[in-house]
Amino acid sequence: MTFQFKPLANPEVSNHAYELPAMPCGVSGALAEAIDTYAAAVRNGPDGSENEPYQAVTGFDARSVPDVIAKFLIKLHYDFPGLDNGGLALAATEANYTRLIAAEGLLADLYRQIPTSWGQALDNYRASLLAEADYDRLVWRPAFNAEIGGARQVSSAISGEMERLGDIRAAAEEFLLAMPAPSLEEFAAKYLIAFSHDRDLNGYHEEFCAEARRLMSVDDGDTKLSAILSALSWGE
Repeated sequence: MTFQFKPLANPEVSNHAYELPAMPCGVSGALAEAIDTYAAAVRNGPDGSENEPYQAVTGFDARSVPDVIAKFLIKLHYDFPGLDNGGLALAATEANYTRLIAAEGLLADLYRQIPTSWGQALDNYRASLLAEADYDRLVWRPAFNAEIGGARQVSSAISGEMERLGDIRAAAEEFLLAMPAPSLEEFAAKYLIAFSHDRDLNGYHEEFCAEARRLMSVDDGDTKLSAILSALSWGE
């Protein structure tokens, strides 16, 4: 098995306590926000305020395997609630901890479906993008052009398949852009994917800035670049 819960050595939490695994790369933005709201409510509780964001998490229509994993992890926490130094933890009892451990097998199966390297993530994205583009070129666009020319409306089957392929590509893209770039070369590839051909994925602006700082070691010492970036904030 490639996945196992990491035990917590904190008897105040539970004799069967485990870290809540980190959310995988590529979780949909709206789902991530719902999870953050749930986590904040848990930290401020217990007063039942976590129930509403929990319903938002479980009611979210998962678009990808990372979404499924994220939803499952939050369900596990809801069923086995625990906190450890402000972080969400899984706390089981003698009566139910075997049910929690049984979830490791399902999570292992799910994690195996997620790319574990930059190359795999890039290959997945390329394949999904080409599949979407080919279907658009060979099927959807001819049907759409025929509709404009007076033929019958594009069928729901064709439109549905176009939407499905678009969702797959979008999920692969989100996963790739969320994966930490191993070097500046991969970071440049992410930047080009986000902004080439009049694309403008400004939602990644802060993440890209943080990643560039990491790759350039801006915060690791007194360099010319760190001095320049610090000086840029002089008027704030």
